[in-house]
Amino acid sequence: MDNRNPNIRDKDFAARSIMIMVRWIQGKMPTRAAMERNKYLKPIAHRILLSELWRFTRRSVPRGVALGMLAAFLVPVGQIFAAVFLALPVRANVPIAALTTFITNPFTYPFWIAAANKIGKFVLQIDAMPAAQPINTQMQSE
Repeated sequence: MDNRNPNIRDKDFAARSIMIMVRWIQGKMPTRAAMERNKYLKPIAHRILLSELWRFTRRSVPRGVALGMLAAFLVPVGQIFAAVFLALPVRANVPIAALTTFITNPFTYPFWIAAANKIGKFVLQIDAMPAAQPINTQMQSE
């Protein structure tokens, strides 16, 4: 029987699980050469495969987050592609820009709708109005 602390066993298991997942992801990721040979990426491969677009620097990561959020909220379809193509001219981090677009997925969308509703009520300072009373009348009575 293992006399070690159960927390240590859990940490070992977590570390092994993470390493297995990292190896699996690395096995599924295309290589740089495979991306250069891809018929869809070939016309833009010289721009999209620049190493500075894939490094995590203190300037490229905030740019990637900003462009990912911009694409996530402004572009209704093709958010990831929009974020990647916006990241190219401003030298933003491409993976971060693509991942940031996931803040507006179907699971987080209700949260954003509720937050927009709360902010709108606060900014406009209007609560739910009766259906029969027009806006002008309510604002004049206050």
